[in-house]
Amino acid sequence: MATARTSANYQITIDSFDAGIGLANSSSYSLLSEVRERDLESQTGTDRIVLQGFKPAAYFTSVVQLVVTAIDPTSAYNIAPVQTTITGRNFAQGATASFTSTTEATITGTISSLTGTEIKAEFDLVGANSGFRTVVVRNPDGQSGSLSNAFEVKQYITIPDIIIISPNPFNPRTQSTGVIYSLDAATNIKVYIFGVTGKLLYVRNISAGAVGAVAGNNVIYWDGSTSFGKVDTTDVFLVHIIEQSSNKILARGKIATVITP
Repeated sequence: MATARTSANYQITIDSFDAGIGLANSSSYSLLSEVRERDLESQTGTDRIVLQGFKPAAYFTSVVQLVVTAIDPTSAYNIAPVQTTITGRNFAQGATASFTSTTEATITGTISSLTGTEIKAEFDLVGANSGFRTVVVRNPDGQSGSLSNAFEVKQYITIPDIIIISPNPFNPRTQSTGVIYSLDAATNIKVYIFGVTGKLLYVRNISAGAVGAVAGNNVIYWDGSTSFGKVDTTDVFLVHIIEQSSNKILARGKIATVITP
């Protein structure tokens, strides 16, 4: 049976080999003794001699696992695209992000930024059936990670005079929120956003027929910008949709902000 000889400089020599099967061990390496002496040739380095057939631990590489840990927001209505932030580990450049379901078509996201731990992607939910979706990230090498049933597509139901905000609350440091409402007809409108004290913070004029002022369902986005700078506090705001010609309030709602690191 072969035995291993060791020294301080990690020189490994094998005295002899027989036909038996077993391990010849040193503190760093192991060798099947069935290997014949004629198969071994010394590979010399500055501080050690390693016989061919041995592999140091550094030779072996471990598989880096792609992991998806969260998505924000976790739901949105099926009337408009939604902007999301997906977090996790080991995302690679060229990765894709998608919502999948066993019963519904896959929704592929449009990625605007990507790092090893964060993906910002927009998903077009218009017309998608309601229900939960699994969040899937796939790297170019085929490795993927998923978060089961982590995102909910909600069915939008028209409620006259009511504005739906999604996501709500939202973090203006990293997100925009969708202001969703319905109009009976295309008309010129103004969007007013007030502080809870009634102070007017934001005004936007939208012409009839433009995005946000068509007959039926509409959605516009607010990122927290005001006439006094960007919102950077956890707070509540009032939003009104006003018909320009009559100053009639067509819809109203509340927006909440939450500031997180």
